[in-house]
Amino acid sequence: MIAFAAAFAVSSVLLLILFFITRLTVPMMILVLLVCLTAVDVFLFRAIYLSFAKHDSSVFAFRHVIKSNPSLLFISFLMATGILGHFWLVLFMSDTSTEISMLFRFNAKYDFPAIAAYFSTIPAAIYFITLFETDFSDKYQRYFAALRSASAGEVETAKNEMILTLRKRMKTLFLIQTICCLLFVTAGSKLLGVLNIGMTESMLRAFRVFCVGYSM
Repeated sequence: MIAFAAAFAVSSVLLLILFFITRLTVPMMILVLLVCLTAVDVFLFRAIYLSFAKHDSSVFAFRHVIKSNPSLLFISFLMATGILGHFWLVLFMSDTSTEISMLFRFNAKYDFPAIAAYFSTIPAAIYFITLFETDFSDKYQRYFAALRSASAGEVETAKNEMILTLRKRMKTLFLIQTICCLLFVTAGSKLLGVLNIGMTESMLRAFRVFCVGYSM
């Protein structure tokens, strides 16, 4: 905690000094703030890691896996690059990208369709959070409680109920997302074209692709 408090204090003081001396612009202030927060996170993570390492807690048991399988770090890096790399291409390497201020950029042909298509995932997300997780969590806890104290028959029954609940909720989730995807691809495309909010035909095509991609 001392390291965290020190890092936070140093970052705050540095931020104030830069503001009053250099009169930074708002975007630059945000960038400096992000750098300071990153420094705080590094010190905080180090303090937590050292604290848990003394007690060999399972919370940080992943460090043993990384030591025995260092390729996982490389795999994670490639996965993150695949997920986030297209943002760099779209925002910094595209001719349609517009610079707002410094590192803040905007690409209408990408951002508008992506934001509109994101709404197709909201019904499934609500279902997952409110019904899927809560229902499955109850069956999951019953099953592992049975493992500790129940008979073999009761354990098997609890296991079957958990699997049945998972399959049922997965089917419903798949159905909801499929219906939303089809509605957004068909009716949503028509609606966006009728509203005349600046969505070109290429943006509508991108919107349909995003709807299918987010559904998967």
